[in-house]
Amino acid sequence: MDYKDVSCAERFKTLESKKTQIMHRAEQAAKLSIPAIFPPMAHTESQALHIPNQGLGAKCVNNLSAKMLLALFPPNTAFFRLDAGLNPEDDEDKERAKEITNALAEVEQGVVGHLESTTLRSSMANAFLLDIITGNSLLDIDKDGTIRVFNLRHYVVERDPKGTVIDLVIKEEISPRTLDPELLEKHFNASELKKFAEDPDETVEIYTRQILKDGKYQVYQELNKIKVEDSSATYPKEASRFVVSRWRAVDGEDYGRGLMEEYIGDFSIYDGLCLDMSLNSKQAAKVIFTVTANSMLDKDDIANAESGDVLIGDADEVKTIRVDKNGDFRITYEQSNKLEKSLSEAFLLHSSIQRDAERVTAEEIRYMAQELEDALGGVYSVYGQELQRPLLNRLLKILAKMGVIPPIPKEVSLKITTGLDALGRSHETNKLMSVLRAAMEVLGQEAVMERIRPDAVISELGNGAGVDVEKFLYSQEEVDARQQQQMQQNIAEQSAPGAIQQAVGAMMNQNQGA
Repeated sequence: MDYKDVSCAERFKTLESKKTQIMHRAEQAAKLSIPAIFPPMAHTESQALHIPNQGLGAKCVNNLSAKMLLALFPPNTAFFRLDAGLNPEDDEDKERAKEITNALAEVEQGVVGHLESTTLRSSMANAFLLDIITGNSLLDIDKDGTIRVFNLRHYVVERDPKGTVIDLVIKEEISPRTLDPELLEKHFNASELKKFAEDPDETVEIYTRQILKDGKYQVYQELNKIKVEDSSATYPKEASRFVVSRWRAVDGEDYGRGLMEEYIGDFSIYDGLCLDMSLNSKQAAKVIFTVTANSMLDKDDIANAESGDVLIGDADEVKTIRVDKNGDFRITYEQSNKLEKSLSEAFLLHSSIQRDAERVTAEEIRYMAQELEDALGGVYSVYGQELQRPLLNRLLKILAKMGVIPPIPKEVSLKITTGLDALGRSHETNKLMSVLRAAMEVLGQEAVMERIRPDAVISELGNGAGVDVEKFLYSQEEVDARQQQQMQQNIAEQSAPGAIQQAVGAMMNQNQGA
């Protein structure tokens, strides 16, 4: 039987057996950083979680996640560029090319505005934590643009040798009270419905499956091994509803590996050293008195004495027990410091130029992105292709359908640029400014102004800054009218002195005649 013909529950169970060790590694990584991100199996929120002996793991993970969020999805800034590949100089219909360029700029602004008004940033922050710790996460981008994040326990995946997802099954346990009564009656018998009514804590399993078929993703749901009516949908391969994210891809493996896994040995040793230092410090801080056998001082008097009390006796007869292990303690301390420094560097804990300010510049964001790229082995570029691009493709279709952004013309072959290339628009603007300044220094301002098109320069500067400047510019007709008005005003001003002289002369002649 073809695996595509089996039920979602059976397929989930088959693929789940292959990721036992993967989830075990994820649990170990979470225990040393943020246990709540990936708790043990069957854990409930009323149960206590493992408490790490140090906070470095959580600090490293939170810091790196925040850097990734700022670099990949900078606030109020497009993390992408839309380019139709049009050249107004060569295009026969220049007005049409201008309209398309303006429409793409409007699309960019619409997407950015939508992202700032949704839960994208909080959802992506959670996804990055999962990727760093467990190596995997799943994004569900709903038809209204909202994003849900699933951890490794709730889905199974199978990829082809190229890494493309060919089979995905999501398992959710929900309360029957959240489902439509008619749907429950179709999928459960009377005894099961009675059980749901009597036990409010009862849950049902609903599966969502995505299969790659004929270059498109086929999605449907199953409840109690019965396909849910009207749950089928088809999505383009490049704009799927589900985005399977992973930190580091390994050839031949269906799941990714997290950064915590790469340093799990160092974190384990550091956690143990922190426990030793805690215990040693507790023992070293313990105060125990000894009294000579023939001392006049009573041990109970010493034990019960408070500050300021007076005891009769010889102070030399009372001594404290000291722990002469300073040399051994220092070895533990120095080793833990070395590991802390190494792990901090690996997670970019102390390397950032971001200022403590409400806003950061595009250059700071670009520098941070380049830092991620250099220090973490191309992770920024990988996320640009495997996360930003499919997420953007999905959002473009959703927002166009919702009317948030104008539809992209069908004749336009759209080029989407993400990652470092998308953040390079500020560099293009700086290059343009440098060329203009150099030309003015060599040729002079008048010569340069005669050879350039001001509208094109202003539009390029606006695109670089992410601002729609077209609505602030005069049309060519308005420019011609303003120039004509200025010329008439100049003529009137030039002719005014002559008219005044003629009037004065006429008055003088009239007075002489009188």
